[in-house]
Amino acid sequence: MRKLTAAVLAFCSWASVLAAQSPLPDTAYTKVKGNKVRSPTRTADTFTVWLKPGSDQVYAQAGVEVLPAFLSGPTLVYPDLLRQAGVEGRVMVQAVIDTMGRAEPWSVEIIQSPNPGFDQSARNYILGACFRAARVQGRAVRVLINVPIDYSIRPKR
Repeated sequence: MRKLTAAVLAFCSWASVLAAQSPLPDTAYTKVKGNKVRSPTRTADTFTVWLKPGSDQVYAQAGVEVLPAFLSGPTLVYPDLLRQAGVEGRVMVQAVIDTMGRAEPWSVEIIQSPNPGFDQSARNYILGACFRAARVQGRAVRVLINVPIDYSIRPKR
């Protein structure tokens, strides 16, 4: 039952992101007096006004009042082969943080990486991390964030 619920939630989230990425239609319908309907020209400004906080909308970091904050996470695993080779660097991971403060698994994407060997470790770290949810008008919302993850070898003492 859990797998079915998770699959349904993942599908709904995926469908809402696709709908948010689709181009805006030329018109939007609003009810005027009685049963009359008019269709004003729809602009980006009117589109954002119609969306309510807490909906399936994914916000950009600049579009929220309270930014998400990192609370806790698993221990970052440094790949052994890269440690032995002395490879260091910063991995940039992009993910959608949901209203519960977790990264949505389908959204985790490696944007920049010094070595592909770091990718799976960084992905697992983000999926295990817990964030404070972003907020708009006091309500938790989904937000797209970029998270830098630094891999560095500390000298042994």
